[in-house]
Amino acid sequence: MQKIVCLIVILICINAFCFAEEKQEENEKIKEKEYYMAVHLHPVSLILPRINTYKNSPPFLLYTTIEIPISSLYSFIIKPSLINNVPGLFSDIEWFRIGTDLGLRCYKNDKGSGFYIQPTFGLFHSTIPEDNYQNYPITTDTVSFFQIDMMLYIGGSINPNKTNLSIFFDVGFGYGSGPYIYTRSENTIRFDFNFGLGFRF
Repeated sequence: MQKIVCLIVILICINAFCFAEEKQEENEKIKEKEYYMAVHLHPVSLILPRINTYKNSPPFLLYTTIEIPISSLYSFIIKPSLINNVPGLFSDIEWFRIGTDLGLRCYKNDKGSGFYIQPTFGLFHSTIPEDNYQNYPITTDTVSFFQIDMMLYIGGSINPNKTNLSIFFDVGFGYGSGPYIYTRSENTIRFDFNFGLGFRF
């Protein structure tokens, strides 16, 4: 009888040990998954042109944010964007712009999510058709130019449990040089906001 009891106890201990080890591996996988690369689209940039009723052909906006974790506290951010504006959405000037922001996202906690601050540097190339440049405060023989900006964003990121979904929202302010299409001015204070919805891989 004692041998049977001992055998049962040993089996229970082995089973408990295996379950604990399996649970630990599962938790480690979940934790690791929190730090995987994330690719986000910006839904507002996709929806806004569709509700613009002033043009026969809608403008095209595409913003993406790619987050590449360096550690549980820091992520490298790449935010490429493309804008093909038609008169009436942001301004009365036709405008094409392509470029990217590069930044470092610094999280307050060590979970790769939550509150963060994010300094960024952006470089963009813009083009204005020749029949519009006289309405813009740049030299009359210039129809294309570069813009740079330095921004600081404050926001938050969440990764719902048991999913690869990734969501973030932030607001930013900073300084930009070069002509600015929204205000028709150069070297100005600039503001921005972003809402990103994506997946971690």
